[in-house]
Amino acid sequence: MLRLYLTDIAQGDISKLENGNANLSVKTLQRLNTILSKNDNKPPALAQTKVGGFLKTIKNLFLFITGGIAYGLIEVLWRGKTHWSMLILGGGCFAVLWDFYRRHKRMKLFCKCLCGSVIITALEFLCGCIVNLRLKMNVWDYYNCKLNIKGQICPLYSLLWGLLCIPVFGLCKALQRKNN
Repeated sequence: MLRLYLTDIAQGDISKLENGNANLSVKTLQRLNTILSKNDNKPPALAQTKVGGFLKTIKNLFLFITGGIAYGLIEVLWRGKTHWSMLILGGGCFAVLWDFYRRHKRMKLFCKCLCGSVIITALEFLCGCIVNLRLKMNVWDYYNCKLNIKGQICPLYSLLWGLLCIPVFGLCKALQRKNN
């Protein structure tokens, strides 16, 4: 509607301007008309941002929950038990690995797994320092493993995290293919 109104004015029909409010020149109106005609088929930017932001939040929540549940199941199979903090750690790891995979799709699998191992080990160390050392919940203890750091991380589990990245990155690839 506004575009039609501006088109009439830009073509010289200034009778559309009421009460002598003819402060805009014909050139200015023509520029406005050009700008509006270029954006005719585009949704408003603010609405698009809100919808896109909401969908991104839902996707990230899905990734977090998926990673948390999957890691919790893996831990129950491995140790026979789990802890709620491991669900949070697993969810965070999967969300970070998803983003890493999205950014580095063309990287060789070995390099992706190596980087994934470093990411998971770093997050495990951070979580361990908070949950085990600071809050004294004693969720896990790697003191009996060789070359451990404060009993929170060790090379053996870092290697296992790297191997776990193989199916994780396969899942990321499948989900992203389905997402596109």
